[in-house]
Amino acid sequence: MKKLFLISLILMMPMFAQASGGPSIKLDSMEADASDKGSLQRGMQTYVNYCLGCHTAQYQRYIRAAEDLHIPEDLVIEHLIFSDQKIGDQMTSAMDPKLAAQWFGATPPDLTNEINLRGRSISTPIF
Repeated sequence: MKKLFLISLILMMPMFAQASGGPSIKLDSMEADASDKGSLQRGMQTYVNYCLGCHTAQYQRYIRAAEDLHIPEDLVIEHLIFSDQKIGDQMTSAMDPKLAAQWFGATPPDLTNEINLRGRSISTPIF
């Protein structure tokens, strides 16, 4: 029994060494440029096309996002609003929160104030 314990301990040594902080993984860094309007506009398009299906931005209105990003209203209506919502409506998902919680285990969070939750301040205007 002692031999089996000793062998299993020896076999698990590399796992313990890795968990103690072995070689770190190099992550890419990103510097956000809040003055790059083209990048922000593409980000809005990406959010509406991919993220808004699950994540709401219920404290943000399409019109305010369009004004802040200098996107003409007609382009927002044509390319960014796919449901029966109007440009003055809040950015909400069509997904039922109860079904989302059932499917994903939790309701996908609202992303309006995510920057505040991550500890960054947005008290000063970026434009």
